[in-house]
Amino acid sequence: MRQLSIYGSGHLTKSLITGLRQIFPDKSIKVYNRTADKVLELQTYNPRVNYVANYNDLCSDSSFVFLIIPTSGIVALETDFVSSLLKSDSVIVSCANSVTIDKLNELFPKTKIVRLLPNINWQIKQGTTIFQSNSTVSTTDLTELIDILTRITKLIEAKSDQEFDMLGKLTSCGPGLFTKIVEQLLTSFDISDDIQKQAVYYTIASTMNYLIDSDKSVNKIISEVANKGGLTESAIIAAEKVIPDCFDFISISMNEKLLERRQKTK
Repeated sequence: MRQLSIYGSGHLTKSLITGLRQIFPDKSIKVYNRTADKVLELQTYNPRVNYVANYNDLCSDSSFVFLIIPTSGIVALETDFVSSLLKSDSVIVSCANSVTIDKLNELFPKTKIVRLLPNINWQIKQGTTIFQSNSTVSTTDLTELIDILTRITKLIEAKSDQEFDMLGKLTSCGPGLFTKIVEQLLTSFDISDDIQKQAVYYTIASTMNYLIDSDKSVNKIISEVANKGGLTESAIIAAEKVIPDCFDFISISMNEKLLERRQKTK
């Protein structure tokens, strides 16, 4: 099994190492960050985290090197890092949603590259992760990485950059976005008691599980609930009037931010 290495020490790294601790409790994980103290803090979540003083040390052995840093940090990586990757036959796992495979190939020529969109639900071994790989990555490389990640997330392979961006916006930002939507739902329905909130959370969770497990269409499930002239029908009619504009606005805003980040890599 390849060495697992991470550049970055933010909340997504915390989620990843927490998930990895549950499936590989004895697996050493190399982590580099410009602020060493932040790496040492990560040992609270996974005692197998080992700080390295130079990011080139992340690939001193054959490794999966997760780059969980801003786009600007990926673009700024030096040629010595590329040389170290090639020498050790390591695989870059880029976790910046605004850097395409083509751009990564340009930045890291001849290097094995997987593009991945992380999710904070890694820490509870759930959620969805979108991935792509370049032609340099072998079937063996990809199989090994998939074997690791499928233990903490549902993996979906994107066939194009367009599909990656379309799905990735929701899979990576979903926990934050959907939580905000639920918060507004609770506010609008005047629900503040913790037990009442739990009732809503479980209703949402069980509904999503039913949607997944039953393999029924959204409209089919609605038809099972909504009686003619009933309360559900009234709510759905109201939702159809306001929700499209709301989510169109959210989608446009996210697209603009993605484009802004991508412009910085040119």
